Amino acid sequence: MDTFKMVQQIANRAFMVGNTLDHAHRNYCHTIRHFTERGSDGLTRRERAEAILAQGAVKFVVDTTFLVGGCGTDYVVTVNDGGTYNCNCPDFAMCGLPCKHVLAAAVVKATRAEQAEGGWLRLSS
Repeated sequence: MDTFKMVQQIANRAFMVGNTLDHAHRNYCHTIRHFTERGSDGLTRRERAEAILAQGAVKFVVDTTFLVGGCGTDYVVTVNDGGTYNCNCPDFAMCGLPCKHVLAAAVVKATRAEQAEGGWLRLSS
């Protein structure tokens, strides 16, 4: 699965909270801005996640837990099968939406699952 499709799926899950259409629409707009706004470095969260992946800074720990680096600090990320996720970085703590670390770990998790289905899972440390 490519990174863009993974981000779309996570964004769709993230906005599905709220009881009214208006509330859901506001959450959706906030979520889309969360993924498309460019930071002070000129990059979106998706582009930052792709940079983390290119650096090979995502390490599988156990089950659904990953150690994600790339910025001088390693963060513990959990990406569960049910679409829930968690990261101990300040960005995730502030807004509760998937940060670059969650996006990068989700791509690695999906890749690992695809490799396991193909029968040739290769573990990296």
